[in-house]
Formats: sequence, structure tokens, C-alpha cells
Amino acid sequence: MTVPADVQTGFIKTGEISGQISTTVYSMYIDDEEATYEWGVQAIDNGKRGGAFTLSRFDPSGSSVEEYMLPGVRIYGANGKLHYHVNESTTLTVMDETGTTISHMTVDDSGTIDIPRCGVYLIKADIGHKTQTFKVVL
Repeated sequence: MTVPADVQTGFIKTGEISGQISTTVYSMYIDDEEATYEWGVQAIDNGKRGGAFTLSRFDPSGSSVEEYMLPGVRIYGANGKLHYHVNESTTLTVMDETGTTISHMTVDDSGTIDIPRCGVYLIKADIGHKTQTFKVVL
């Protein structure tokens, strides 16, 4: 998708921000593992002024991390606790919004993890070489 902005200055080239560029979630299907992908993101303020672009590249052939949807893994938040249910031995790493690890443990069934305060948490579930990351808001 091309955004109507000048890559060098960050200024938006249109007076209106369409629904096409106002969302904050995008996904990308990688169909060619021999290619290098590049994308950029840009913050746009209420005055329709864009900030500098942040660019990133991804080479699927050089990546050693694979992310999967792990069947049998459920993670959710309720009553100030993080609840989990796993069907097999799973390593859980809980991080807060700053990236600080709150908890790191291997679990085999169902249970809860006490969370020190309300906020946004990322929970990485690892089973062997397979990984899935969950976002939980408490």
C-alpha cells in the first residue's frame, strides 16, 4: 500500500486522511522467501503533519524465528491475573509495555500468574521451536 506522503520530509501530500491509512493494524503475507521485504511506518498528528518514516527490512530466508498459531494454548486476562491453559509443556515469558520481563516459567496445564498492576502485557509462548505472542490488557 502506498501512503500519499513524501518519504524525505514526512509531509502528507493530501489534505484528507482516508480510512485506508487511519488504521493501526496491518498484516503482510510473505509469498516469496527468496525476496527481501521493506516497509515503512509514519505517525500522523491531528494537524495532518506526518513525522519521519521509520523503515524496516525483512529477509525471510535469513530469519531463524518462526511464529505459529499454537493449538491448545489459551492466554487471557481476568480479575488482575493472567490465565493460561496449555496442552503440553510450554515456556511462558510475560513482559510489560517497556519490555521488562515480569515472569518466565515453564507450565504444563492450567493456572494463573499474578500481575502487579493493570496495563498491557505481551506473553510469549514457546513450544520447542514454535512461538506465539499474545497481547493481554488487564
